[in-house]
Amino acid sequence: MNSSIQQFNIEYPDSWRRANEIQEHILEWIKGSDKMVIGIDGYSAAGKSTILACLSEINSNVIKLHLDDFLKSSEERSKLMRGVQDKTVMFEKNWYRYDLVEDLLKKFKSGSNEVIKLELYDYDQKEVVTKEYDLSKSILVVEGIFLFHPELPINKYLDQRVYINVDFDSADEKREDREKKRWGEDYTALNQENSFSAPFSEVYRDYYNNYYHFGSNLEIK
Repeated sequence: MNSSIQQFNIEYPDSWRRANEIQEHILEWIKGSDKMVIGIDGYSAAGKSTILACLSEINSNVIKLHLDDFLKSSEERSKLMRGVQDKTVMFEKNWYRYDLVEDLLKKFKSGSNEVIKLELYDYDQKEVVTKEYDLSKSILVVEGIFLFHPELPINKYLDQRVYINVDFDSADEKREDREKKRWGEDYTALNQENSFSAPFSEVYRDYYNNYYHFGSNLEIK
């Protein structure tokens, strides 16, 4: 076992277990396919990003695509939120730069083998970074919230759908702990002027009740 795999296995045992379960299904799903797109949906702080990181360690043919890398700017999102009463529309269908995601998925599904480089804003590093997507690989996995909404244009590119089902209240606590590490111990979702956490939580719970199972092939707890 190489050092990076061992680190994932020790530090993120649940994510490692879930990634291995997904990999077992991939071995069946990929039979007879040259290119396959898998979507991973789940509540915020469900572990989607870590699961995908583990999966890419297990399977070197996996291209990682995180919806959060395509998040619209905080200024743009704040402006959009002020302009509408129905926050559901914003979170479910306008939160990300879906046009760029769709372009990538379209090129991948067309059989392109090029390496796509995109300049995207990294909210952790607080700067624009270059992300590379090697389309010569055979499996593209995209993870993000609201991914299985039937009205999203990228939905038609998903060959397989995996839903990470976790307890929402526990995930909320995990997300707040994560944000405290970033913003300080005084952080709470409700004391942030531009916080989207409260309306997001309500909207996602409605989405879960209505859409999360939309065509999902695999549900993991």
